[in-house]
Amino acid sequence: MKIFGIGLSRTGSLSLCHYMKESGYNSVHYFVKETLQEIIEFCKPYDFINDAPVSIYFEELSQAFPGSKFINTTRNLNSWLKSCSCHFTRGPKQGRKLQAALKYRKRLYGCERYDKTKFIKAFYRHKRKVSEFSKNNDVLTLPLELTAQRKIDLLKAFLGN
Repeated sequence: MKIFGIGLSRTGSLSLCHYMKESGYNSVHYFVKETLQEIIEFCKPYDFINDAPVSIYFEELSQAFPGSKFINTTRNLNSWLKSCSCHFTRGPKQGRKLQAALKYRKRLYGCERYDKTKFIKAFYRHKRKVSEFSKNNDVLTLPLELTAQRKIDLLKAFLGN
């Protein structure tokens, strides 16, 4: 069974990945691939995968990996915007995968660097998309604001641990 973290960046996705690794899941947080097929191939050896590529392609990944579970990390809008304004004011690290990383940003947020109006729209667009997806798929929504123990309890119940 695959488990995908479908929350937007800056919603606790890295902490979730650390928890999954500590719980024995073969996990990866953020990766850069050019195409959907490359993303699907990349995901095959992992139990848990999350961050930007998954946040974009979770619907397609649910078709590629039937029976998967999805964890949607969330955060209060104002807190999320504040975190994003710090993180996304700089461009992604330079390197050969720069264009793919910029593509992820444009696809998720509508821009390469922080733009408050576009990020607000992206926040609500993603929320609606996940809500619709949740009607026919196994999705746990995990707000960042919950206590650590409450998140662990919810995760254990959701994952059957």
